[in-house]
Amino acid sequence: MIDFSTLPRPKSAAERQRDEDQRVTSQVADDLKRRREWNRKSVALTLVRQAEWRYTNAGTSTLQLRGERNDGRPIAITWFAPEHYTQEQINAVYNQLTKGSRTTVEGYWGSSARDARLRTTFVAQFIQIGDTPRVP
Repeated sequence: MIDFSTLPRPKSAAERQRDEDQRVTSQVADDLKRRREWNRKSVALTLVRQAEWRYTNAGTSTLQLRGERNDGRPIAITWFAPEHYTQEQINAVYNQLTKGSRTTVEGYWGSSARDARLRTTFVAQFIQIGDTPRVP
C-alpha cells in the first residue's frame, strides 16, 4: 500500500514564484562572479561596422564586434549575452553598437583554430558604450 503522507505536497503559486526568484538571483550572482574572474584586460575601440547577432550551437546569444583600437590595430570581439538577459535587454545593447560608436570592453584574449589558422579574439565580459554604465 502507498503511504501518501511521505510524498511531497504540491507547491503553491507563491512558493513557486519565490523559488524562481531565488533561482534567477543566484544565476545573476554566479554570472557576475564568473565574469569578474575572467575580466583581465580592458580595450577601448571604435566600431568599424554594426554588431553582428549570432547564436552558438547551444543556443547562447552572442554579439560579434569588429573595431579599431586606439592604436589603429583591428580587433575582433565576441560578447556572450548573460542567460538571465531578456531579449529586450539584449536588443538594447545591440541597438547601441552602431558603426562609429566608442566602446570599451573588458575581458580576456581567447584563441581558436579554424581553417588550419590560429585566430585570436577578445572575449568581452563587460561592455561600456560611450558614457553609459557597463553591462555584463
